Amino acid sequence: MRYYLHDPSARDPRALPPALPMMGAAFILFLVVGVFTGRNIQQTEQSVSRLLAERGNAIIEIFESSLRSDMRTRSGVRVQELLEDLTAREDILFVAVTLDDGVIVAHSNPGRVGQRLRVDGRPVDAETLAELHEREEGENGSAWAVMRMEGQRAFVVHRALFRPQGDILQKPVPLPHSELAYPGYGRRSSILTPEPLQVFVGQDARPLQSMQEQNMRSALLSGMLVLLTGLTGLMALRYFERGMESRRRMRVAESLAQSMVDEVKRLEKEMRRREKQAAVGDLAAGVAHELRNPLSSIKGYATYFGSRFPEGSEDREAARIMVQEVDRLNRVITDLIGVTRPTDIHPAPTDMGRLVDDILRLLTQDAGQRGVELRREGASVFAWIDPDRLRQAVLNVCLNAVEAMQDGGVLLLRLSADENHVMLDVVDNGPGIPPELLSRIFDPYFTTKSQGTGLGLVIVMNIVEAHGGSVQVTSEPDQGTTVHFSLPRRAPEPRGPAPSTSESSSEPTRPDPPDFPHKDTAS
Repeated sequence: MRYYLHDPSARDPRALPPALPMMGAAFILFLVVGVFTGRNIQQTEQSVSRLLAERGNAIIEIFESSLRSDMRTRSGVRVQELLEDLTAREDILFVAVTLDDGVIVAHSNPGRVGQRLRVDGRPVDAETLAELHEREEGENGSAWAVMRMEGQRAFVVHRALFRPQGDILQKPVPLPHSELAYPGYGRRSSILTPEPLQVFVGQDARPLQSMQEQNMRSALLSGMLVLLTGLTGLMALRYFERGMESRRRMRVAESLAQSMVDEVKRLEKEMRRREKQAAVGDLAAGVAHELRNPLSSIKGYATYFGSRFPEGSEDREAARIMVQEVDRLNRVITDLIGVTRPTDIHPAPTDMGRLVDDILRLLTQDAGQRGVELRREGASVFAWIDPDRLRQAVLNVCLNAVEAMQDGGVLLLRLSADENHVMLDVVDNGPGIPPELLSRIFDPYFTTKSQGTGLGLVIVMNIVEAHGGSVQVTSEPDQGTTVHFSLPRRAPEPRGPAPSTSESSSEPTRPDPPDFPHKDTAS
């Protein structure tokens, strides 16, 4: 068995570099912060712009109300004084009243009256006014924008004034005090005009720009703080994940270490078992040949003397018992030789289903005598095995199970397979094996039978291991026992010469009875 411990410094080639997830998360966080910061700046700018627009509209409404009042009283309009009063605050840069063609009819700077008003270097006309209203337009027909007007950058609010009834507003001629007059008022000569008035209020744009800069700095600072907090959180999360990964690797390492310890214990147990087998082999090698010749002589003389006594006499029965005991000793010697010799196998493609059927046929007579029902489950599968040796091993286990069920029961042989292994389970519902004896059943000479040699399961283990497989036994008292054979689909290469027929372990011979009923289901 091989163990592979994951190197913590090694990285899965399919995984992304550690920096990429962090960079991706930082980029997403930066985008989120940028979007929210941009929206915050935009909302603040809109609020300030609407505040300035409302103040500009208020100035225009004051001018419009004064103009209406003076026209109703026919008292004349002191336009210049009104404009100078409206622009007394430092943040109001100018107020200009023009005609549609941009000619200034009133201005907070008297010297600009009669000239053309210019916006961003262009004279005011219908096209310029249309562009202005496309930027931002209020509910009362006003519009505003930050533009260059009157030689300076200003927040300009524009609105068209009412059209006086009767066309009483005249196109002015520059006169002292820059007064607008009604027909027949004062000393002025006037030209009647139907054109409406365009009013422009220019406010200082520096507070707006300053607020924009302040908002930008605050937004950048907030964004940096949020980004820094997010990155700190990501780094902490990464550190936490590394800690979790380290603990996971430690658990894997501990699990592998425990598996290695368990495997070492298993190997130690296997080594002790093989040492016992080696000791048995040394014993068998020393006594097998010394015992067989005297046993053959004893059996021959016992047979001779038994034939000289009459049938049914005590002497003839004693001779028969002597022959049986000699045969039993010969079987023990044969089993010893089978245990100590290398288990040679000759694998070939074998139908496991047919092999199981053959084993069940051989068991039919013994099972019938003890009232044991034989069953089979699982579809047939081919495997590279030695059919004779594996039949010997499985039949040995099955005979033990049948003999254990003195009051009858069920013996089930269940076949299954995966990609690399063939599994055969021998399941009975007999009395089971006590837990204190379960760990010793594969020890040489261990047996619970009065006539047993204690070598049957040792031979079973050797045969299965020669195939490169394994045997596991699970048992519960009064519940039954399961012997699990696991065999590779392709057996190892044959080891050693072919076994001798004279010394090989013989399997029980049974007549072939008719086919028995069995349950055949897919595994």
